[in-house]
Amino acid sequence: MINPGMAEVIRGQVLELLSTDFDGKLSSRVLLLMLNQAGHSLTKADVSSILRYLAGAGKELIDFKKHDNETWYAMLLPKGRDLLEGRIEVTGVMCPYCGD
Repeated sequence: MINPGMAEVIRGQVLELLSTDFDGKLSSRVLLLMLNQAGHSLTKADVSSILRYLAGAGKELIDFKKHDNETWYAMLLPKGRDLLEGRIEVTGVMCPYCGD
Protein backbone atom coordinates (compact mmCIF):
# COMPACT_ATOMS: atom_id res chain seq x y z
CA MET A 1 0.00 0.00 0.00
CA ILE A 2 1.25 3.46 -0.85
CA ASN A 3 2.07 5.62 2.15
CA PRO A 4 -0.19 8.67 1.58
CA GLY A 5 2.59 11.00 2.67
CA MET A 6 4.91 9.54 0.02
CA ALA A 7 2.49 9.27 -2.93
CA GLU A 8 3.54 12.59 -4.52
CA VAL A 9 7.23 11.72 -4.20
CA ILE A 10 6.77 8.22 -5.63
CA ARG A 11 4.89 9.64 -8.64
CA GLY A 12 7.81 11.98 -9.26
CA GLN A 13 10.24 9.09 -8.95
CA VAL A 14 8.31 7.15 -11.61
CA LEU A 15 8.68 10.08 -14.01
CA GLU A 16 12.38 10.33 -13.22
CA LEU A 17 12.85 6.60 -13.82
CA LEU A 18 11.07 6.85 -17.15
CA SER A 19 13.32 9.71 -18.20
CA THR A 20 16.65 8.16 -17.25
CA ASP A 21 16.92 5.33 -19.73
CA PHE A 22 15.09 2.98 -22.04
CA ASP A 23 13.87 5.72 -24.41
CA GLY A 24 11.32 6.90 -21.84
CA LYS A 25 9.64 3.50 -21.64
CA LEU A 26 9.63 0.90 -18.84
CA SER A 27 7.49 -2.09 -17.94
CA SER A 28 5.38 -2.06 -14.81
CA ARG A 29 7.43 -5.01 -13.52
CA VAL A 30 10.71 -3.12 -13.87
CA LEU A 31 9.18 -0.03 -12.25
CA LEU A 32 7.99 -2.15 -9.32
CA LEU A 33 11.46 -3.63 -8.83
CA MET A 34 13.20 -0.26 -9.09
CA LEU A 35 10.81 1.48 -6.68
CA ASN A 36 11.11 -1.32 -4.14
CA GLN A 37 14.91 -1.22 -4.45
CA ALA A 38 14.62 2.50 -3.65
CA GLY A 39 13.08 1.55 -0.29
CA HIS A 40 9.36 1.49 -1.00
CA SER A 41 7.17 -1.54 -0.25
CA LEU A 42 4.84 -1.43 -3.22
CA THR A 43 2.65 -4.03 -4.90
CA LYS A 44 1.68 -4.49 -8.55
CA ALA A 45 -1.64 -2.85 -7.69
CA ASP A 46 0.20 0.17 -6.26
CA VAL A 47 2.22 0.61 -9.46
CA SER A 48 -0.96 0.28 -11.51
CA SER A 49 -2.60 2.99 -9.40
CA ILE A 50 0.41 5.29 -9.85
CA LEU A 51 0.38 4.79 -13.62
CA ARG A 52 -3.35 5.50 -13.82
CA TYR A 53 -2.87 8.69 -11.80
CA LEU A 54 -0.01 9.97 -13.98
CA ALA A 55 -1.93 9.19 -17.17
CA GLY A 56 -5.27 10.50 -15.90
CA ALA A 57 -7.33 13.41 -17.12
CA GLY A 58 -5.67 16.72 -16.39
CA LYS A 59 -2.30 15.07 -15.83
CA GLU A 60 -1.38 13.24 -19.09
CA LEU A 61 2.26 12.95 -17.98
CA ILE A 62 2.61 9.37 -19.23
CA ASP A 63 0.83 6.88 -21.41
CA PHE A 64 0.70 3.20 -20.68
CA LYS A 65 -0.28 0.22 -22.76
CA LYS A 66 -1.07 -3.35 -21.80
CA HIS A 67 1.60 -5.83 -22.88
CA ASP A 68 0.17 -9.05 -21.44
CA ASN A 69 -2.11 -10.09 -18.59
CA GLU A 70 0.24 -8.78 -15.91
CA THR A 71 2.54 -6.27 -17.58
CA TRP A 72 2.05 -2.71 -18.78
CA TYR A 73 4.55 -0.46 -20.54
CA ALA A 74 4.67 3.15 -19.37
CA MET A 75 5.97 5.90 -21.64
CA LEU A 76 6.90 9.44 -20.71
CA LEU A 77 4.90 12.05 -22.64
CA PRO A 78 6.06 15.59 -23.51
CA LYS A 79 4.10 17.06 -20.57
CA GLY A 80 5.93 14.68 -18.22
CA ARG A 81 9.27 15.82 -19.63
CA ASP A 82 8.16 19.45 -19.17
CA LEU A 83 7.51 18.74 -15.49
CA LEU A 84 10.89 17.06 -15.08
CA GLU A 85 12.64 19.99 -16.74
CA GLY A 86 10.90 22.46 -14.42
CA ARG A 87 8.78 24.18 -17.09
CA ILE A 88 5.46 23.23 -15.45
CA GLU A 89 4.13 22.15 -12.06
CA VAL A 90 1.48 19.48 -11.56
CA THR A 91 -0.54 19.05 -8.38
CA GLY A 92 -0.01 15.64 -6.80
CA VAL A 93 3.45 15.06 -8.26
CA MET A 94 6.56 16.09 -6.36
CA CYS A 95 9.76 16.22 -8.28
CA PRO A 96 12.58 17.40 -5.99
CA TYR A 97 15.20 17.51 -8.75
CA CYS A 98 13.03 18.98 -11.49
CA GLY A 99 14.71 21.70 -13.47
CA ASP A 100 18.22 20.69 -12.33
